[in-house]
Amino acid sequence: MRHKKDKDHLKEAILRQATFFTSDRDFEKLHHQIKLHYGIIMLYKNNNPKKDMSLKEIVKALKNLERLNFPLQNSLHKLNDFNF
Repeated sequence: MRHKKDKDHLKEAILRQATFFTSDRDFEKLHHQIKLHYGIIMLYKNNNPKKDMSLKEIVKALKNLERLNFPLQNSLHKLNDFNF
């Protein structure tokens, strides 16, 4: 789905009943516009290798989010908050 609008990407995730994983901050706005979805997980990047999460940290944060059993549906979670 290259070159599609953000809204189209989220709609496709909804059709697939999938949680959407992104580092595009525009999805924060979409979360408020499209209330019913299967969840959005945001990864914040600073384009700074010393501050950005490594792949290992991303996996660990996803496991932490899963372990805490927070609901994903209709929610937006900032993955960086689960990097502990």
